[in-house]
Amino acid sequence: MSARTATILMLATVTFVIHGCGTSEPADGHEHTPHEGVVAALAGTPSPGYVELKLHDDKGDLELWLAKDQAISDPLDLPLAAEVSVQFFDAVARTVTLRARNQEKNEDEDGNTNVRDGKTNYFIYPSREGEDASWLQGAGFSSAVIVRFQHEGATVESQKFILKPHVH
Repeated sequence: MSARTATILMLATVTFVIHGCGTSEPADGHEHTPHEGVVAALAGTPSPGYVELKLHDDKGDLELWLAKDQAISDPLDLPLAAEVSVQFFDAVARTVTLRARNQEKNEDEDGNTNVRDGKTNYFIYPSREGEDASWLQGAGFSSAVIVRFQHEGATVESQKFILKPHVH
């Protein structure tokens, strides 16, 4: 093996180890995010943080987490009664409202409690009887979206990003 070939193999190995996998994006189209959703920055000066939005392909339901950091590890809590809207721009062109699952624990799909001092950073859709999420179902769904909510008296919104489902 030549010195050049050995150097190329070493650099490829180091790159693989540093990134932790052979591709920059897993097969389902999501980067390595805490809940396997899509993470986007929230607009503002200074930016209040980030949103992670997860669409489940099987039921079409949405889960959303707000955080002060891109790793979605430091919750950006809103009052339990807060509502978060997601505006869809592509073929569906509609807006849905996400709310807390309940007022006691507001547990996510993994059973984790998301209520702290009467506030939460976790919201779902559908959250009310009669809301139909069937139009969001399917592995092929894709739409540009913007997330909006009220925080400290101001409207906060995310950058526009492409939402694709987490495929089960």
